[in-house]
Amino acid sequence: MAAQDIVFAVTQVIRLGGAIKDFLEARVLEADIKVALEKEEQPLDYIEYAMSQPDFVSGEAVEVARPFLVRGGFDRDACAKNPIALAEIEHFARQRFFDRRRVLSEKPGLAGLLALDRKALIEVAHWHEGASGASPGHRLGLALLGVALDAAAAYPKVFTAEAEGQKLITAFLGNVATLLPDPTNADHFRVGFLERTASILLTAGARVIDENADVIWDQPRLRDLGRALVGPLRTRFEAAIAGDGQRDPYALVKVQNVRDELLAPMTQAALGVVAQNQQAFLGKAFAGDSVLGAVTEAFLAEALDVQKTQGHVLRVFSRSGFVGLYQRTLTIVAEKPELFIHGKSEATAVARNVLTAAANALSAGGTPLPYKRDVAARVAAAAIEAVADGLPRLFKLEEDKPWDTVGVSVLQSIMSGFAEVIRDPTDASIERVLGREQAIEVVRLIAAQAALTPGMIVGEGANTEVQRIAKFVAELISKPGADLLSPIMWNGVIASLLREAAANPGALFSIDSEGEGALAAHLVSDLFEYAATSWEARGGRRPELRLFGETLAEAAATVARAAVRNVRAAVSAQGRQAALDLAKMLDGLAADPQTRLSDHDWRFLYKTWIAQVIETGAPPEPRALIDALYVRRAQRSAPTEGGESGGNG
Repeated sequence: MAAQDIVFAVTQVIRLGGAIKDFLEARVLEADIKVALEKEEQPLDYIEYAMSQPDFVSGEAVEVARPFLVRGGFDRDACAKNPIALAEIEHFARQRFFDRRRVLSEKPGLAGLLALDRKALIEVAHWHEGASGASPGHRLGLALLGVALDAAAAYPKVFTAEAEGQKLITAFLGNVATLLPDPTNADHFRVGFLERTASILLTAGARVIDENADVIWDQPRLRDLGRALVGPLRTRFEAAIAGDGQRDPYALVKVQNVRDELLAPMTQAALGVVAQNQQAFLGKAFAGDSVLGAVTEAFLAEALDVQKTQGHVLRVFSRSGFVGLYQRTLTIVAEKPELFIHGKSEATAVARNVLTAAANALSAGGTPLPYKRDVAARVAAAAIEAVADGLPRLFKLEEDKPWDTVGVSVLQSIMSGFAEVIRDPTDASIERVLGREQAIEVVRLIAAQAALTPGMIVGEGANTEVQRIAKFVAELISKPGADLLSPIMWNGVIASLLREAAANPGALFSIDSEGEGALAAHLVSDLFEYAATSWEARGGRRPELRLFGETLAEAAATVARAAVRNVRAAVSAQGRQAALDLAKMLDGLAADPQTRLSDHDWRFLYKTWIAQVIETGAPPEPRALIDALYVRRAQRSAPTEGGESGGNG
C-alpha cells in the first residue's frame, strides 16, 4: 500500500463522516490488501469471537451457524471441515460488522468514528480471501494505515482534503515504508518496530502542523527530515537483530529508548524551527542540499552510539537539554546556512563535531552528575550559539581551515573551562546561577570576546587562555557570595574582566599551558570571597555593609584594571594581601559612626588607592584615608559658581 493510498483512505473517512457511503464500504471489502496473520492466529478465531456476541448471529445467519453452536461454545473443528458453511458465516459476519458500524457511527465524536473505521479496515482485511498468504509489505502498509487514522483521530483538521497533513503522510510514512531492507523478511518484530516509529513520527508532526495552521509546508523538506529521523534508528535496529539471527538485547533496548524518548520531541523541535524560519528553509540556499536532515542524522547517530561510554551525549546532557541543543543548532542552520552547506556528508560531520566537542569537553575526567545534565546542556547551547555568532571573524583569522575546526576548538576551550564546576558534586550555586537566562549570557560573552580577539583564537597558547578564562568565570560565579550581584551585574563584571584580558594578554590569565591558570585575576576572586564572608559574619544586609551590588561590581572591575598595570606586584603575596586589607579598612570606616562611609565614598576611596596599594604591597594609613574622605566631602558640599552646593556623586 503506497502512501497515496493511505492519504486517500484517511481523507475519505474524514470527508464521509457518519454517512459511510456504500462505495467506501465496497472499497474496503474489495481492497487489494492482504494481511498475514500471526502464526497462531486463524480466521476461525475471529468468527468464534463474533459468534459469541448475542446480537451478532441473527436472521439467516442463525440457520447457518446453528450446527456449530454447542453447549461449550463454537465448534471450530466442525466448522473448519465445512468450507461452504464457513464461507457463509464469514459473509454474514462481514455484513453484521458493517451494520454495527453504522449504528455506532451515529454517536457524536469524530475520534470514535475514525477508531471504528480503522477497526473495520483492519478486521475486514483479515477476512479477505487468501489473507493468510499475504506479503509482509502489505502487512506494513495496513499498519501504517492504522497509524495515519490514529493521527487523524487526534488532529482531524490537519488531515482534511487540501490540508497540510496529507504532505506529512506522504513524506513521513512513505519514508518508513521504504526502510524495510527486504520486504520478504518483514517479520512481526520489524513491522512492530516501524509501526511504533511511524506512530510517534506522524503524531508529533501532526501536532506541530495543527499548531501552525498558517504555514505552507514543503513536502521535499518534510521527506528529507522524515528520512533523517528514521534512518539512524533503522540502521541501529537492523544491526541489533543481525548476525545469525542473534539479537543484542542491550542494543535493542537502547534503540527503542532513544526512539521513545527523543523521536517525538526532536520531530516537534525540527518542524517548529522550520515553521519559524519558513523563508530560510524554503529559499534557494537550501536547494539540492539536505542540511536539515544531515544535522538531524548527526544528533541521532550520536544518541544511538552504544559503543561510546565516556562522552556519550545522553550521559552528559539531559533529554530535554539534548533536544534543546538540537533545536538551537537547527536555528543556526536557518540563520547561517553557509556554515553547513558543503554537501550532506560534510554537513553531518560538522554537526557531529560540534555536538561531540561539547560532550567530550564536559566528560573529560569524569561524567557530570545527573542533576547537572540540564545545566551542562544550557551552557553548551549558549557556547555553540556564541561561537556561531563569532564565526564571520573566525573565518578571516584562519581562512585555510573549515569553520568547524576553528569553532570547535573555541567551543572545547569554553566547555572545558566550565566542566570542572559542572561536575563538582559539592557545588550547588552553579545550578542556581547558571540556571538563570541572564547568567547564561556569561558564556556568550566569553565566546564573543574570543571571536573579537585574534590572539585568543590563533597562535600559541590561544585555546589555553580561553579555557582558563572560562574556568575562572565558572568558579567565580559558583563561590559563596554569588547572590551579592544580580545576573545583569555579573554580566558587567565578566565583560570587564574579558576586556582587560583581551587588551592585556598574560596579565589576568596565563597564556602558558604549563603555567598557573589565573594570575592577577586572583585579586578579583579574593574580593568576592571577602565580601561573602563579611556578609555572612554580619548576618546579611546591615547599614554598615557596603561591599555588595553595584559597589562590589565596580570594585571588581576597578581591581582588575589596577592589577593589569602591575602584574608582578598583583600576583605577589604582599600585593594580594594589601588589596584585601584596603577593602577591610574601608568596611571599618563604613561601620564607624564617626566616618560612616556611603557607598559612593567607599567606591571613591577604593578607586583612589587600589593601584598604589598593589604597587607598594601595603595598605594606606587610616589617617590618610580619613583625610581623603574629608577632602571629598568638602568638595561635594562646596558651592558651585551658581551658588548651589555640589552634588552627591
